[in-house]
This record gives sequence, structure tokens and C-alpha cells, in this order.
Amino acid sequence: MSAQANTGTVLDRILEARRSEVDHRKRVLPETALKYGVKAATPLRDFSAALCRDGLNVLAELKPASPSRGVIRDPFEPVALGQSLEAAGACALSVLTEGEFFRGSLKNLRDARKSLQLPVLRKDFVFDPWQVWETRANDADSFLLIVVWKMRSCATSSPWAANSAWSRSSKFTPAKNSIALSLPMRASSV
Repeated sequence: MSAQANTGTVLDRILEARRSEVDHRKRVLPETALKYGVKAATPLRDFSAALCRDGLNVLAELKPASPSRGVIRDPFEPVALGQSLEAAGACALSVLTEGEFFRGSLKNLRDARKSLQLPVLRKDFVFDPWQVWETRANDADSFLLIVVWKMRSCATSSPWAANSAWSRSSKFTPAKNSIALSLPMRASSV
């Protein structure tokens, strides 16, 4: 679906486009191949520890564009930007990988991570287990998962809302019926 479509909300259009793209990529690159990529991936960097170190911890973001603002930075140089953010004291790096609406890419993530010592989070619309395998196969150390509930009562009664292990790394917004979680990759979980 085109980014210029006028049906539904921007989020609806993004999700429809992502579902279509992921369905296509799953046909081209089977999960089995991604699992081989995970085995060959570089060692994980501890994302949780980076966020919990003493002092002020900034998770810096590489974001080429947004649906509301358009192009944010042109030219977009993920390696140079990542290095400057690391030198400025960022504890970890978040890299947008959605292409159509945010002009991000997994290549940006891989290139930035290769040039840094920081753990790197993939920021995208992750809704399929295949994407988790894809995330780690591309050397990400963590990924952002946003869960949206249709009803507020579901959100407030969720085990995530009550679980302190989840709440430490989440932004819970029951008024919007959503929760955003950064989920560090674990060697034993992939």
C-alpha cells in the first residue's frame, strides 16, 4: 500500500503496508534461513545493563524521516550520526528500520552497529515472530514491541501492567490502550 493512501489513520496505513511487506519478505526469506543468520550474528550487547548504568542514560535515535515531519535529515549517514551520539554519551542506540514511512532500513541498523560499541535496538512495527528472527539475524540487541488493545479493560488487567519486570522497561499508557516494551534479545530465547 502506498504511503499516500487516504484511508484510515496514519497508523492503520503503516500497519497495512508493513503486513504486506512482511508477508512478501517471508516468502522470499524463510524463517529457517533467518535462524542460520541468528547463529552467525555477532555477540549480543547487554541492552538492559546499558539502560541501568549509574547516571543519566540516553537512548539516542537514528530516524531519517517521519510521516508527520517528512525528511528529518538529508543526507542521512547512520555511521557518522551513531558515532557522534556515542561520543556525546548515549548509552544505547535506537534505529528506525521501517522504510516506506520513516525511510529507515536494516542496513542502517547493521552499519551503525558495526561502527559502535553501544547496544542497538530495532525500532519498527514488529508483529510477527518471523520479524524477531529477522531482528537478531541483522545483529540487533533488542527490539521495540508496541502492543495495542482494543478495549481499555484488557490493557489495565494485562499481566504486563502488573508485572514489575515488564513495567521497569515499559511505557504504559492505558488512555491510549497501548504498552511499548523494549525487549532485549537473549541467546537462549532465539
